[in-house]
Amino acid sequence: MEYIENMTIEEYRWRMKAHGLKTVYDERLLYFFAFIQRATEAVEDDGKHYKFTSLNEIIDLDAVEARLKGWKHTPTESAAMKKINKYKALSERAKRAAEMAKQQLAGKEEK
Repeated sequence: MEYIENMTIEEYRWRMKAHGLKTVYDERLLYFFAFIQRATEAVEDDGKHYKFTSLNEIIDLDAVEARLKGWKHTPTESAAMKKINKYKALSERAKRAAEMAKQQLAGKEEK
């Protein structure tokens, strides 16, 4: 207990960061075991394809770890997020095309 009382603020911060990182590593291990368990059982409705193909589709522990370490983290895009972003981009593109078509029709009607 005396050692803790004599600890500097910087040492305390480092120990808290280490404790947070250990928690993330422990959590990663738990998720990994759960992922392995799920990988042996969970499949799509067709019975041929797994619902998840990587642990990053469930949780991004690298982002949590990077935040604790104070690093900037650029998250890797999961397959599901890639699909969502692709559909968002296509939706925006379709909206722009519809607006352009309306403008062109309005321009022809004025002539």
